[in-house]
This record gives sequence, C-alpha cells and structure tokens, in this order.
Amino acid sequence: MMIKPDHLQQRWSMPDKPKPIIFIGGGGIVNNVHIPAYRQGNLELSGIFDLNRKTAEATADLWSIPRVFDSLQEAADVEGVVFDVAIPPEPISEPLLVLPEGATVLIQKPMGVDLAGATRILQVCRGKNMTAAINFQLRFCPAMLALRDLSGRNALGRLIECEVSLNVAMP
Repeated sequence: MMIKPDHLQQRWSMPDKPKPIIFIGGGGIVNNVHIPAYRQGNLELSGIFDLNRKTAEATADLWSIPRVFDSLQEAADVEGVVFDVAIPPEPISEPLLVLPEGATVLIQKPMGVDLAGATRILQVCRGKNMTAAINFQLRFCPAMLALRDLSGRNALGRLIECEVSLNVAMP
C-alpha cells in the first residue's frame, strides 16, 4: 500500500488568539529554528532576554524584535505571553522559578541533563501551575510519523516496546 505524504503529516489549527512570544535565550536554536518557524506561523515576537545583552540585541536587530529586556524579572513581568526558554539544559529550572504563576512556557529540549534535573523542571512547572511543553520535535520526523501510521493500522502487530536510536551531529 502506497502511503501519501499528506497522510503522515501532523497539523494543528492556529489558535484564535495567539499570544506574543518572549524569548529567554537568544542563541543559535532561537535564530535558526524557533524564530523562522514562528515567522512562518505569523506569530508575534515581542521581546527577548539573554544573559549576554549583545546576543539579545543582535537577535532583536536581526529579526526586528521590538524589546530587549534588561533582566529576566523584567521579561517575566510581562503578562499574556508565551515564554520560549531556549537555554542549555543545566539551568532550565532557574528561569522557570522567576516566571510568573500560571505562565505558558515552551522549553527547549532536553528536559534537564539527567532524571534529577528533569524531575526538578517538572516540580517547578507543576508547583507554579505552568502550562509547559518540551520541544521534542523528533515526533514529527518522517520515521516517527511512519511508525505511528504503521502502529495505528496494526501493521506491526501489537507493539510492546519500541526503541529508537538516533545519531545526529549538530553543530
């Protein structure tokens, strides 16, 4: 049976009232992946904070982001936004502690460096009643979409366990 590529795509409708996005971190993943994707979706980029002010300013200049925050607290004080936290995994729980109760947060993967770090992130998000997601985009790769399709059609029988090994060189 020939599978049409459209059959394997995952799509969600756009929100009726999308929230503006504030970036916590302004490095490579934000510039090369997050912002181009948000622009493709016509989402509003409203501000950025990075520990390195020059990094934040360069990203803001490149993408016409209207506001560079002087502190994490200043960014966290903005209401009605989505916080895109794109920093290395070790300190992810730290800015989450500063973000407001009930914040909406997209956290760049991985979810901590180990189980203890991931557990801490989970505890902070739950403790502050955040709506949080981890950016695990591998779920959209062609192999995962095909596996989901095969499993959904019971073409593989009853799956008990599935192991995926991925080797990627990321500059």
